[in-house]
Amino acid sequence: MSLKHLKRRIHTIEISEGDTFTVRGLDLVDVVKLASQNTSELATLFKELSNGGDLSADLGERSSIIFNAFVNVPNVLVQIIALGAGEEDVGLVRLLPMVAQIEAVEKIANLTFAMNSPIKILETITRAMNELVASISNRALSQATSGWLGARH
Repeated sequence: MSLKHLKRRIHTIEISEGDTFTVRGLDLVDVVKLASQNTSELATLFKELSNGGDLSADLGERSSIIFNAFVNVPNVLVQIIALGAGEEDVGLVRLLPMVAQIEAVEKIANLTFAMNSPIKILETITRAMNELVASISNRALSQATSGWLGARH
């Protein structure tokens, strides 16, 4: 079966009357880009979600989780909005009203993870982040050890 019939889903966010922008879900390239640029910030975000964030919660609780993410890792969420909106200038995203930013993050998350249950999403992301952190730690340990061993000879 071909993928030609698939169309990317988008959602329109209204900034003010007649002033809108569209967002799409993130793809694997976007997620890898975010992870490579924001490893520690994403670890903080996923720790927050895994400690108390229930992605299957009602809208009010999800909004609270997103608001907490804006407080803890605002630059990552601004980058997520920029990627989802196809905007290279993250400075323009910062000009959006906070309500539009929160709605954009919610819609991007819904479009990104539309086919999976919230629990499956969290498990997959947590597993991937743990593997990424382990890989980075192993690489750093290997570099430190090789430098130390090289200095002893």
